[in-house]
Amino acid sequence: MRVVLFIVLFLIIENAFGQMRIKDCATQQFVADVVVYDAQNNTILGVSDKHGAVEIDPHIVDLTLVHPDYGNIKTMRQEVICIDQSLNTIVIEMQFDAKKNC
Repeated sequence: MRVVLFIVLFLIIENAFGQMRIKDCATQQFVADVVVYDAQNNTILGVSDKHGAVEIDPHIVDLTLVHPDYGNIKTMRQEVICIDQSLNTIVIEMQFDAKKNC
């Protein structure tokens, strides 16, 4: 009886969150450090690990992905998301006066 209960509990926990992978499909490499937001309420759901994996609630479908090298995009949840084709480049422009005060 305990074994059956343990298996049922494991399956419930396993299905409570779904794994999604984020990949640069041009290089066939998984991408780490992609911040995944719930696009509807702008809350952080997770950050991809070195294998491009992030665990998020399977009921959340609309996502925003942000990465310093690839930029950001709003997308739909998929098992594997190719970010090289999707993300918009982020441009940060910095201006400053480099004169010394003498």
